[in-house]
Amino acid sequence: MRYKNYASLMLAIIVGTTTLSNAQDNSSLFVGKPVPVVTVKRVAKKGRATSKARPRAKVARVPLLAVQLRLLKLKEDGTAVETNPMSQFHANDRLRLSVKANQDGYLTIVRQSSPDGDGQILFPTSLLNDGANYITANKEFVVPSNCPANVRAADCAYVIPEAAGTQIFTVIFSRDLILDLPENAKTATGEIRAQLIKDIESNSIKQLEIKPGASPYAILVLNTNREDNEEIFTRFGVTSNGPSPLKK
Repeated sequence: MRYKNYASLMLAIIVGTTTLSNAQDNSSLFVGKPVPVVTVKRVAKKGRATSKARPRAKVARVPLLAVQLRLLKLKEDGTAVETNPMSQFHANDRLRLSVKANQDGYLTIVRQSSPDGDGQILFPTSLLNDGANYITANKEFVVPSNCPANVRAADCAYVIPEAAGTQIFTVIFSRDLILDLPENAKTATGEIRAQLIKDIESNSIKQLEIKPGASPYAILVLNTNREDNEEIFTRFGVTSNGPSPLKK
């Protein structure tokens, strides 16, 4: 089994308001890069839920919500090396996506072939985290990984197809459970309707800041809105350049 029909990650972030900043704030640390600790208002949103174990306070003193993204490229022996997401990728390159959040919360990763196409849920997955989409702070999740024993290490990856083109990856991280998203996965991947993704996006904050992450090619996505610091919804283009000209 191979994980096919995925393309290279260019991280062309498509969000409402984004800025690139190298400014640092030393009031807290997130995987080696500071993230401010601030007072935020907790917002009750339609289609969200809390549990008795994790009640929602009206006001909280917490770090701004942040997610770090890294692109990993696999060598022939299956060794994963962090790579520049702006590099040129070609057919049969093998990639993995690393996601790490700075707080406990709910993570969903979706792939679409177009903005209007239905999506494939990559996380939660039965292969990781006992199938749950609730994750703990500062724990890295790499997709795909933990593949079945009959899958070669080099094939436990997104294999870029022969045809050039662009796909869309969406990362959704929320303090509260989003009821329309799966809380647990019993299979490696799942399905999700395009309209549902758009509905979740319309109810999500767009005030995001893009900063350098903790490693050379890592990208930190930060929700800077103290009036609504409930989630991060970030969508990025994933581009395949087709066959490598070096192999012609």
